[in-house]
Amino acid sequence: MGFLSSQIKYSEWLIDSTIKSFCFELVYLFLTKTKTMASRRKFKKEIKEKTNLLIEDAFIESLNGDAKEAEKMDAIIDEVIDARIEMLNKVCAYPNRESRAKIKAHFNEIATTLEAKSAEYTKKIGRVG
Repeated sequence: MGFLSSQIKYSEWLIDSTIKSFCFELVYLFLTKTKTMASRRKFKKEIKEKTNLLIEDAFIESLNGDAKEAEKMDAIIDEVIDARIEMLNKVCAYPNRESRAKIKAHFNEIATTLEAKSAEYTKKIGRVG
């Protein structure tokens, strides 16, 4: 009888732990997959990281290429820096006293602009090289 009751307790514990584990996984997936609004600091950091990579790639291409390609890369670097300053200014000048939906739309617009600009400049840097 003791062996059977310990087996039942173990199976109940196993079922409980499996259900709890499944629930924790669902909660984890929900929390990680839903998009929460990032802070301004994180947006600025992401903008700076992506533009730094683009500037670095363009600079390396300008060093490895001839004079004509170096001029093109310098122009691309200037464009990337201008776009970076523009996006950072947009992050700082968000609609503070507006509704949450407008603020979220403002930051979503900045995020899509960042992705579009980074893809555009990546193509330009790769195409010239």
